[in-house]
Amino acid sequence: MLHIHTPIEFEKIIDWHESIGLTRERMSVQQLLDSRDNSDMLITRLARYSKSFEKIFLHVKQNQWTPLLKQPTFSWSIDGSVISSTAWNFEKNNIHIALASIHVEKGYKHIEEQKYKEASKQFNKAMEQYIFAKKTLHSWKWKLPSENYFIVQKSWQEAQIEKLKCLQQLCTLSVGIGQNSSDKTLYTVAQRATKHAALEQVHSPSELSLLHLCETLRYLYSSNIQWTNEEYGASIDTLQRWVVPSETKFQIINEEFDKLQLLLNERKITNGNVYYNSVKPSNSLPSLYEIIESVNNLSHP
Repeated sequence: MLHIHTPIEFEKIIDWHESIGLTRERMSVQQLLDSRDNSDMLITRLARYSKSFEKIFLHVKQNQWTPLLKQPTFSWSIDGSVISSTAWNFEKNNIHIALASIHVEKGYKHIEEQKYKEASKQFNKAMEQYIFAKKTLHSWKWKLPSENYFIVQKSWQEAQIEKLKCLQQLCTLSVGIGQNSSDKTLYTVAQRATKHAALEQVHSPSELSLLHLCETLRYLYSSNIQWTNEEYGASIDTLQRWVVPSETKFQIINEEFDKLQLLLNERKITNGNVYYNSVKPSNSLPSLYEIIESVNNLSHP
């Protein structure tokens, strides 16, 4: 979690009529980040501070030949480690990252409440903040090696955007499950989620990846499509070979996974007593490379 570590007194840094007000805004944000008592107020104060800081940032750029009263050091902490920089872009970046993290928290809370559409909206707001942060990095032409923290790396921010897109697709899939959408529709959504989960790993590999979950869902709905298409043996093979579920934050997906063993047993009994299909693999699903490179949705083979 991102926190402001050390206060900044802007009135001691720059002779500007809004400096004292900016100091107070930052202190208010610092207290709210530490307490986390009111996420809505924190979002409002962070957004206000972001706009105010943008104004002073522009003022400093327009008056770059006027010396500062003092060189600031912007100091934050993330997961208990203190990170600092004298770059004004560092502060801009961190404001957006902090805002994004709060929206992600709210999104996960909505998932726990099974309010998947509301969760998706929060993930979209978080994505907007990461896009703003990327623009900040674009204008930050250089940084010292000692200041090259992961939160100021373009690849990490790109990965967060892909993860949020993946979560949005999983929210869409969860809504689809609740509405009894067709297996073909759910397969397509799972494939989109897989694409974004894979791209997250391309940009910044992480052990806490959604890729396994997305692949499990992709093969689950592939198995259902195969069964509908009278490929009974292939459906059973897909289900027992590739569908390896694990606990997720999505309750409705967990409920789907809880039914899998019963579903597999029923299909084995039905095939053994009625269809007598050989249990063997069928055509492979599109590879991760093919999914990543695709512009449009790839149809089920």
